[in-house]
Amino acid sequence: MLLKPTALPLTAKEFDEAKVGLCMGCGCGCSYIAYLKGDRLVDLYGHPADPRGMGSLCSKGMAYVQLVNTSPFRLKGFHLRQGEEFVSVSEGDAVSFLREALKGRVAVLMDRQTASYTDYLMLRELGDIYVDAPVVDFLPSTVDFSRWKDFKFILSWEAEPVYSEVMASRWLVDGVERGAYLVCLSSIHATVCAKASEKHLLNPWKQIEFLKEPPLPIKRFLQTVPSLVLVGTSLLASPFKNSVINILYQWRKKWKVEYSLVGDLMPYPAGTLQDLFNRLEQYDTFLVLGNLLRYFPPEALDVLKSKKVITFSLFPNFSVHHSHLVISCTFWTEREFIHFRNGFGTLYRTPPVLKPPQGTFHIPYILQLITQKREEPLTDLLLEAKPIETVEEKPLPKEGILLVCDNTLVEELGRWNLWTHELDKYQKAILSPATAKVMGVRDSVEIGGVRFPVEISSNVAEGVIWISSSFEEYQPYDPGVRPGAFMKNPFFRYEVLT
Repeated sequence: MLLKPTALPLTAKEFDEAKVGLCMGCGCGCSYIAYLKGDRLVDLYGHPADPRGMGSLCSKGMAYVQLVNTSPFRLKGFHLRQGEEFVSVSEGDAVSFLREALKGRVAVLMDRQTASYTDYLMLRELGDIYVDAPVVDFLPSTVDFSRWKDFKFILSWEAEPVYSEVMASRWLVDGVERGAYLVCLSSIHATVCAKASEKHLLNPWKQIEFLKEPPLPIKRFLQTVPSLVLVGTSLLASPFKNSVINILYQWRKKWKVEYSLVGDLMPYPAGTLQDLFNRLEQYDTFLVLGNLLRYFPPEALDVLKSKKVITFSLFPNFSVHHSHLVISCTFWTEREFIHFRNGFGTLYRTPPVLKPPQGTFHIPYILQLITQKREEPLTDLLLEAKPIETVEEKPLPKEGILLVCDNTLVEELGRWNLWTHELDKYQKAILSPATAKVMGVRDSVEIGGVRFPVEISSNVAEGVIWISSSFEEYQPYDPGVRPGAFMKNPFFRYEVLT
């Protein structure tokens, strides 16, 4: 249930209206109060009565709510490609182009920040849905993140809430302060590891070996106290996926552990980018919500040249530059939006809080013009999913130098705001001193034909190279290289180099 503004304003600034919304920047769904003077946002606070955010908003949420709506980089209107250029066209011309394009076989590509659950429901009637996240058909979490504080033993396995579900981190910290024994098992030491009672900096092969037969002290915890396992969702977008699922299943069966999958996750029926790349030639039209083309390797982009690509976007990103029609869309602060891409299995609904910029359009509005179908009201916001089950164990890739290409502090959308971008300004390859010595690198390293500056750090496991996945060539500040340009399998977050 949506909260109401506090009886006494939290701001000392002059305002006309207070509105309550939910932040859709991650899977936490924190409530906030926006204070408006006319249509202008003058102040922003986390809602003190919110049981999830507990009166706080993270830096990412504050930046998205405050800066996306008024960004000078926001796209406006409809833009149709003519040769190498884009020309502005009318709504009628854009809808005619879109209606004609959708007569063929359609692939729909959906990201986390642009697509609402209602968009998903409407778009699955038009084509096959694909997402840039791992897809699971089992319950993604057995416990709400607000209960993490209640466990006495917590294993964090490649899970870094600060990089994804930011405000969930406070519940993990609360658990540690209450005396929980936290074990951090990861390929990079980040925020969670700073609070850990026990740290193991290992590559995924050694992580799996460690967890298949955990040390006796950990077994004793599992046998005697309430235990929780946090699993980073990026492990499910990797060659290690089946081994991870089977270990989680076995631990739950043997020791009755609770678990949460932490990060971007698709818990509803959809295909992955790996599925899409195997079927590219089958489609006539690609409907893109967000910036998913940054994962496309050059050969996949070549395929798109003979197809129709329509992109709904906030900013002139990589996907926009490889589209035939661009539709400037509204952000989740500017429309009714239901967040559904998270490992907690929760749907969060927010009303519109800010006025959309002129020349931006609600995605359901455009879809209704095409299909003549109205957006269906939702009455049930609960995910129904089966329990986790064992899956076929697949051989692990041969152990070698492992590239981890994933979000760090800043995700792709954050690159369009200077405030968030400066938290992690430059794209670089981060590796341990031992790995640098084995590879014979000092200042730079070449991966997939792209040369990256090197940062040597003891916080990265031996045999692992970390590169941020959130950079691309068209971002306004310190452009980098998109994953599709240098990864052999850009649908994965983990890739064996040698």
